[in-house]
Amino acid sequence: MMKFSNITNSSYEELCFLLDKGYSKKSALNFVANHHTYSENDRNILNRITIPIDIVKKIQQRRIMDPAQLENKVFSVDTYNQFTTFHSIKNNDPILLCRDGIFRDIFSVLHMKSELKFTTNLIEEYLSNILKLKPHYVFLFFDKQRSKSRIHSRKFQEIMEKLEILGECVVIKSVDNHIMTQNENVIFSHDSVILSNVSASFEFFDWFIKTNDLKPQIIDRFYR
Repeated sequence: MMKFSNITNSSYEELCFLLDKGYSKKSALNFVANHHTYSENDRNILNRITIPIDIVKKIQQRRIMDPAQLENKVFSVDTYNQFTTFHSIKNNDPILLCRDGIFRDIFSVLHMKSELKFTTNLIEEYLSNILKLKPHYVFLFFDKQRSKSRIHSRKFQEIMEKLEILGECVVIKSVDNHIMTQNENVIFSHDSVILSNVSASFEFFDWFIKTNDLKPQIIDRFYR
């Protein structure tokens, strides 16, 4: 298992304690990270793994655990959010198992954004696994402000049509805010704000890892 040089269980527990007491994430993170003299990368990792307990409970209560319950449902996918984690797993980069039981990548810690590759094979593998969940319809949302979002959306759309997946790619300004209005759909995202404000979500990567018998580098020594 990969270890990061400075992050300790005690710092994780200290930050969780402060968050559970209602302190803001920014001030609590700065306090703990400064006390432990963490680097910027360590701060980013600590930030991702810690979620206030009230948010954890909301996410877990609204999470669909049985993939069979997804059949014939409409999916709303936070595409860049999800595809970056998929890319990380396939690239054998470490991923984090966070306090809320959600897998999150650390792509931004390890790589430049330009290193995220939208290859046909990788997109097709990702969408083929989405298809295994037997959706009725799939919305793939792309952030308009992101470079090449329209090019990426067209590529995903072409592969969706090739795989005969009913759905559409949508390029919009605020993916997060729009997805949080999709209360009748099942949400695919690892954004804790989104997950705590929607009616139903599915942790795709927990299912993907188990279904495909993968052995990714999972950093889980902070998970409780």
